[in-house]
Amino acid sequence: MPSSPAASPPVPAFQQSLPGSARRECVVVPGDAKLVRSGDFIAGDFVEYRRQWHPDLGPDLGKLFWLPARPQLNAALTVTATSGGRTETYSAGSLTTNDAGQAMYPSGIPLPAAGTWKLVAQAGDGWGCFELTLL
Repeated sequence: MPSSPAASPPVPAFQQSLPGSARRECVVVPGDAKLVRSGDFIAGDFVEYRRQWHPDLGPDLGKLFWLPARPQLNAALTVTATSGGRTETYSAGSLTTNDAGQAMYPSGIPLPAAGTWKLVAQAGDGWGCFELTLL
């Protein structure tokens, strides 16, 4: 009886092939992308965010998570969102781990209006920038 191959461990998020860029530059979030990388962060779930989003979203919805390339335990995450001259600033929850054991920041980002939003995430020396269009 042939032996079955051993299950391979999951690929760490920062070694996966994802839309976006490892460079510190703003990246467009494609409409079908769940996860996108910009600089020092992978962010998502953009598919679910777009599915739930509406202008009166409120603080209990509009969840995005942020996976830092180099987690810094005492570094708080701030996300600055700008669109059409409007700026909103959000603070994320504490650094925690997801089900796969990866360090992450959960956040509530209830963007208040349709349009293209530039989301700039910063934690310690980590930086990422995501351009998210909401219809």
